[in-house]
Amino acid sequence: MSVRASRLLVAVEIAFAALVLLLFWAPWLDDGEVSARLLEEKGVVDGTVRNGTVVCEYKVRWAPFGRVALSCEGGPYYVTFWGQVLP
Repeated sequence: MSVRASRLLVAVEIAFAALVLLLFWAPWLDDGEVSARLLEEKGVVDGTVRNGTVVCEYKVRWAPFGRVALSCEGGPYYVTFWGQVLP
């Protein structure tokens, strides 16, 4: 393998590692935005919203490749880095 090809391979490996670390961290998932989305999607289902009133807020914590949100009324929800809510 030539020096140029090995440098290119190292650059590709570094770029791939940086991409994986960025997805692992998922800094674009804002805690307030995740909480608001869960209130809209799951609030009535899990009992967090009753008669139009918010009973308690979601506690959003970092998790690998996303966020975990906990409610006093419902189970934990995992929000992936692409925004999908998993029960």
